[in-house]
Amino acid sequence: MHRDHFQEEEQDHKALVTRYERMLKEEGIVFFEKQQFTNLINYYEKQHQIDKALKVLDFAFEQHPYSATFFIQKAQILMEDKREAQALELLEEAELYDSSDTEIYLTRAEIFSSFSRFDEALATLEKVKLRISQSDTDELHLAYATVYEDMEEYDKMFNALEKVLAFDPENEAALERIWLCTELAERYEDSIILHNKTIDNNAYNHVAWYNLGHAYFGTKAYEKAAEAYEFAFVIKENFHPAYTYCSEAWTELGNYKNAIKALQQGLEVFPQSFDLCMQLGKTYELIDSFRQAKNCFIKAARINPSSSIAFFHLGECYSQEERWVHALSAYESAMKNEAGNAAFTAAVAEANYQLDNNEKADELFKEALVLDTTNNELWVQYISFLIALDALDQAQEAVNIAEEYCETVEIECCKIAVLYKSLLQKEALQVLQMMVYEHDGSGKIFLQLFPDFQDEQPILEFLR
Repeated sequence: MHRDHFQEEEQDHKALVTRYERMLKEEGIVFFEKQQFTNLINYYEKQHQIDKALKVLDFAFEQHPYSATFFIQKAQILMEDKREAQALELLEEAELYDSSDTEIYLTRAEIFSSFSRFDEALATLEKVKLRISQSDTDELHLAYATVYEDMEEYDKMFNALEKVLAFDPENEAALERIWLCTELAERYEDSIILHNKTIDNNAYNHVAWYNLGHAYFGTKAYEKAAEAYEFAFVIKENFHPAYTYCSEAWTELGNYKNAIKALQQGLEVFPQSFDLCMQLGKTYELIDSFRQAKNCFIKAARINPSSSIAFFHLGECYSQEERWVHALSAYESAMKNEAGNAAFTAAVAEANYQLDNNEKADELFKEALVLDTTNNELWVQYISFLIALDALDQAQEAVNIAEEYCETVEIECCKIAVLYKSLLQKEALQVLQMMVYEHDGSGKIFLQLFPDFQDEQPILEFLR
């Protein structure tokens, strides 16, 4: 029934738009009710056709010249278009026609806030308190929440939205906005209490379950979070983000079976979801199920052929399988879709190296480092490549340049490796001694980066 009503309403809006645009084409005059004008304005705003929305307002003013509603709507559009002075002037006109309309003052506060005039915004809302009815207090507190959000006062924003939900537990605007301030103010425990009360009032409120999942996630109660997210998408099957976060919660617990199940359920509802395909592929990657992961990334690339990240992850799967020809092809597609990405360029370089295209690899590693000179991992990857080629003079030069941009343990490890391979063992052990003394666990990092040195007795004896 709800879906039928929604479709019927959508058809009515389309018919209204068709009727209005025919009037423009034929240059006739057709009378529209206030609500019809509002529907037309909302339609063009959603389509981001602001000029058309403003043209509708011109007709609305002609047919309903004393309606404060249209002054308010135009002021809101001008505010979004950064035309502050004009927006405030319109509200002054609206006040002349209907000074009792509290929406005028709430909009004025919003305009002040959007232009960082916070004291004036709060003063305006304080005045509204004196004239607003009890039934409209939720709108007042929502307005306060907007100002506090612009001020980055997230504790106060949470308090304002909490007041809205205390009065109206089903308020969609408050439920949809409260998660932001919950996370930024870290009010997770308060959010758990609040949303449990909301769910006690209505156990089928999918947004409340979703917010409860976020709150549990914030307290690292991942199993409770996953269960809450699951309730959200069971209640509302087409609630896309709940599948994603449910999977993330199970992943945090290392329960990859349930994480995969949640994403597969989501893909049954959204078979063409790029995000769900990508997340499912990444989850399969975590458990080294590269065949399934590749299937997901290939599907994601078909859904969005211009995506670079899908091709990159496909290349990562092929590289894990040491199928370097396929990896190179996938990486090159990623680089083609997103030119100037240092990580993709380095991946193409690595694949070329594995295929013995060393000159090309060297050229690409250098290109990647020009793109991201301070990237510690790229320097390590390039220096390791040079060591593997026994190009020790170039490797030493690269270490010297890397030290100018990255003062890290990993670059120190590279320096030790180059010195040792250059038969400067005494110098290498001196640098190793200093590094181990200054950085706990750095010896372990060295052996992880250069596992070949596990066979070098002087290094091992020193580390013991």
